[in-house]
Amino acid sequence: MSTFYKFYPIEYLIWWWAEIFMTLLSIVFSIYYDKKFWNCLKKLDIVDNTLLKLGTMTDYDKLRKKTLWVVLGWFAIVTLTNCSTLSYVKKKYDCNVAKAMCYTFITNYCLHINFIGDLTTASILEYTGLKFDQINEHLQNLMRNNKRKIKQAWENPVTYPRQHRCSKRLSNKCIIWIVTHLHLELRKISYEIDSIFGTQMTFKMAYYFGMITLDLREIIYTILINNYMKSGIISAAVNFVWLSYNVFKFLLINYFCEIVSTKARATADLLNRLSHFTCDVEIHETVSFIKISLLE
Repeated sequence: MSTFYKFYPIEYLIWWWAEIFMTLLSIVFSIYYDKKFWNCLKKLDIVDNTLLKLGTMTDYDKLRKKTLWVVLGWFAIVTLTNCSTLSYVKKKYDCNVAKAMCYTFITNYCLHINFIGDLTTASILEYTGLKFDQINEHLQNLMRNNKRKIKQAWENPVTYPRQHRCSKRLSNKCIIWIVTHLHLELRKISYEIDSIFGTQMTFKMAYYFGMITLDLREIIYTILINNYMKSGIISAAVNFVWLSYNVFKFLLINYFCEIVSTKARATADLLNRLSHFTCDVEIHETVSFIKISLLE
C-alpha cells in the first residue's frame, strides 16, 4: 500500500483521513446520543399512534418498498463507485486485481459506512415530514368544515340545528387541541434530531463540498491536459462518477432538512389562518395559546 500512497495526491490523503475521522465521530455521537435517539423514535411512534386514532393511516407497505429501493440504490452506488475506483487504480498503478480490490476496500469502506448514516438521517427526516403532512391535512379539513358550517349558518340561521353546531364545535376543539400539540411535539423531535446529527452533518457538508471541488478540478485537468486521450477519458469518467456521488450526498440532507422546515412553517401558517378564520371563541383561544408556545 505504500506504493499507492507514494503517488497518491496529498489532498486526497487528507480527505481520506477526514473520512475516517467522520466515521469515528459518528460512532462517538451514536454511543453518546443513543438514549436520546431511541426516545425520538418512541415519540414518533406515539405521534403516529395518535394520528391513527384521528383516522390517519400510514401506508407502511409503501414505506417498506421505499426502504427496499433505498437499500438497493445504496448497493448499486457502492458497486458503481468501487468498480470505478478499481479500474482507475488498476490502470494507474499497473497492479493486479487483488491489490486493486484491497486498496479500493480500504479507501472506500468508511465512505460507504458514512453514506448509510446519511440515508438513515434522511429517512428519519422524511418520516418526520410525512407526519407534518398528515397534521396539515387535518388542519385543512378543519378549515373546510368550519367554512361549510359558517356557510350553512348564514344560509339557514333559523333552521340550522343549534345542538349540531355545539357538538361540532366541541369535536373541532378537541381535534385542534390534539393536532396542535402533535405539531409542537414534532417540532421538539426535529430539534432533538438536529442536536443529534447536526454536528456530524456540518462536518460532512464541508467534506462533500471539498470533494466536489477536487472532482471538478480533476475533470477539468483531465480534459485540458490529456486532450481526450483514452486514459484521460477513463479518468474523467471515473471522476464524473465520484462527482455525481458527492453532489448527491451533499444535496440529500440539505433537501430533506429544507423539506421538514417548509412543512413545519406550513403547519404554523395553517394554524395562524385558522385562528383568524374560525368564529369559535374556544378554538381561537386554543390556537392563540399554541401560537404563543411556538414563539417561545
